[in-house]
Amino acid sequence: MKPSVYLVTRIRQSSVCALIAILSFLSAPSTALSQQTRVSDNDPGLHHLAGEVSRLAEHALGTVGVAAYHLETGRWMTMNGEERFPMASTYKVPIATQILTMVDQGDLALTDMIEIEQEDVYLTSSAISDLLDDPGVQLSIHNLLELMLQISDNIATDILFDIAGGAEEITGRMVEVGADGIRVDRTTWALIANWLGRDDVTVENRIYPDEYRALLETELANGYAGSDNAAFNADPQDTAT
Repeated sequence: MKPSVYLVTRIRQSSVCALIAILSFLSAPSTALSQQTRVSDNDPGLHHLAGEVSRLAEHALGTVGVAAYHLETGRWMTMNGEERFPMASTYKVPIATQILTMVDQGDLALTDMIEIEQEDVYLTSSAISDLLDDPGVQLSIHNLLELMLQISDNIATDILFDIAGGAEEITGRMVEVGADGIRVDRTTWALIANWLGRDDVTVENRIYPDEYRALLETELANGYAGSDNAAFNADPQDTAT
């Protein structure tokens, strides 16, 4: 069945708006409010917003990064806007942006059906691995986008990462739209394996589902030591300014 215009528009709008609101900055001259906070102009409302953000950030236990961009007026404020932060699941928005660009260009259709291979089914945060882990499952590009954007499904994300052309194409799309501070480098299974200390795992040198499950079980027994992985935390992969 052909997806409704409303649903397609909703996916497109949510992808683009989230990308702009979370991660984008203008390069216009800015007024410094403090060492960390910057605003686009002398609007008192912006200065009040920046002051409130600074006040709240004082109570944080780590470094705070904030970017707010008003679509209608182009006004913005940032805190630590030039520092890199791990994107976590927000990195799924650039993947969606590249997929929807390919749809616009006629390289894909939202109705294209994708077979879910068993080697794609990892033990991870995913409705696919929870409910549809037997062979024979097919989902449309539209279905995969909805799973990725609405419930942050990791398996749907990894499948779309590959369909989108991988890291080079996705990051290249970000450069083309002016968001060159954004990097997308890895599938979720590679990212998590690296976090858990498997530095040898890359998109090209993959870890397969059985070995991945064993890694998770070992780390669970050890209390997830990956949270103290300093090398991973300093890695610029899958980060954004």
